[in-house]
Amino acid sequence: MGETHVTEEPKKIHGDKLAEAFRDLPRAADLPRHPAAGTKENTGSGLQEDRRR
Repeated sequence: MGETHVTEEPKKIHGDKLAEAFRDLPRAADLPRHPAAGTKENTGSGLQEDRRR
């Protein structure tokens, strides 16, 4: 069987590079919410009941 040992360490993404990668993306808190977000009608719990019928 061939060697399975990894000889080089995985590259780590440091905080500065990570922050730079996400710098241009909008924050979730700044995005507009859908008017029905979080309401009981929009949770998806009713979907399973409809499928059983």
